[in-house]
Amino acid sequence: MNARTLPAMLVLAAGLALGAATAEGLAQHAPGHAHAETRPPESFAEAVSRIREELAELEGMVARKAFVAAHEPADAIEQLASALGRLSLRPESGVPREKVRDANLAGKDLAKIARQFHDAADRNDGAACLRLLPRLQELVAAVGAFAPEKWVCDMHCEPGKVFDGPGVCPVCRMAYKPISQVPYSANVAPDPAPIQAGVTTQLTIRLLDPAGNVLGLDALEIVHEEPLHLLMVNSDLSWYAHEHPTPRPDGAFVLPFAFPAPGEYTLFHDYTPKGKKQQVAPFKLKVAGVAPPPKPLVEDYDTVAQIEGYEFRVRCNGVKFAATEDSIIRIGIDRDGEPVTDLEPYLGELGHLVIISADLKSFVHSHPLDMTDDHDGGDHGHAHDHDHDTIMRAARAAVDLRNGKPSDVVFHAVFPRPGLYKAFAQFQHKGKILTYPFVINAEPPRDGRAVPAGDDKHDHGGHDHSSHGATK
Repeated sequence: MNARTLPAMLVLAAGLALGAATAEGLAQHAPGHAHAETRPPESFAEAVSRIREELAELEGMVARKAFVAAHEPADAIEQLASALGRLSLRPESGVPREKVRDANLAGKDLAKIARQFHDAADRNDGAACLRLLPRLQELVAAVGAFAPEKWVCDMHCEPGKVFDGPGVCPVCRMAYKPISQVPYSANVAPDPAPIQAGVTTQLTIRLLDPAGNVLGLDALEIVHEEPLHLLMVNSDLSWYAHEHPTPRPDGAFVLPFAFPAPGEYTLFHDYTPKGKKQQVAPFKLKVAGVAPPPKPLVEDYDTVAQIEGYEFRVRCNGVKFAATEDSIIRIGIDRDGEPVTDLEPYLGELGHLVIISADLKSFVHSHPLDMTDDHDGGDHGHAHDHDHDTIMRAARAAVDLRNGKPSDVVFHAVFPRPGLYKAFAQFQHKGKILTYPFVINAEPPRDGRAVPAGDDKHDHGGHDHSSHGATK
């Protein structure tokens, strides 16, 4: 698949506790919508570990009746389970030779039930999802018997320590958790503290795996030219920054930065550990002083914006954006009355689009579709090329309505539920980085499907980051 064909979509929600990295997904798709393409596992143990992680996300979604969102982790479980038979044959798999057949059959059974769950979730059939969940959990436990899970203290009292079973941490006296249920996270230490508005503060950032190990430069993929993308917003989304902290030899990252005003800021750390899927770990910081009054979010995507001598506009063919549906967002850029046709690559892409919900719980990072792609849905070795084709057909249909220009940059996104979202599109032209903010009010789904209301809990939905250059 062309690395520029599918948008790189990352889904999460900012955890309310510092360092939390659980998420609510912009992954609630109507039937036929695109799936994240699951990176093939390299070992049996890795496949089982990732299956457990996906199941934990799925269970959280089901608990909140977010059935449509649960189709993403179910799809990932199906793909991972389908690889277990092949992986169990490897001498280093850890599966005893006499148990290889059992592992293979358990993987096939799990893939079958995961597909049934996926289809039920796609239909928003909650009753079927609830009926299938115990069987799904049973089969995950069955494949897990060939690669027993480790346990950790999720407070990271003894970083790096893992245990063979349940227990109690001798430091904080909290019960250990299965490592699959502990998210990746980030910890940020400012110096000096407290942070003062307008004063440069040194931010020391440590990215942590579920066991509490610090992930330095050598443990991370280089994604869009950087190991770590730091996306920062204030509480009312009126301010946004996209920075790239510098790695240190001790594994930490550092960024000198001056925050513009008092108040609370959410820092989204976007990174991909080697051999793992992309992570975004949120962390909240407070800048001392009285925060200015919040600026209300008002839908304005149909307004032409004048920014640094450029005209920006969103073209949507007069159709309102709706939750759970494939949204094709085309951005036109003009200068001096003429379309800008010579955008320069910015961090390896023609543009970047970050969308954050008003409650700061949902986040998507998308990259442009390649509208010159002539992919015809044939056999390209990917299980979900038909989903790619669905998106491309929708994008081409939008362009064919002739209310735009060939130079428009085309993005794809899915809004998980109705409500307000702030989007930040970034481009580079003649060496200048241009940021275009706009607000979208996603309406209820046009097909009348029920969408769970937001709450204080979060899911980590599936995501695609195929334009990373790594296979996902």
